Amino acid sequence: MMNKNIFVACDVSSQKEILELLSKIHNEISGIKIGLQYITKHSPEDIRELGKFKKPIFL
Repeated sequence: MMNKNIFVACDVSSQKEILELLSKIHNEISGIKIGLQYITKHSPEDIRELGKFKKPIFL
């Protein structure tokens, strides 16, 4: 088994798009990167929702 050191940059416009993307690839990544644009546009609840994938979230 290879060591997976991949963080995916979630630089898309909607929460739905991010959740769909992560649903498809969460087993292949090590973590999630969200940017300032995402943080300022979305609620703390949206950010917490990303936690369901059990991956570290890098801000």
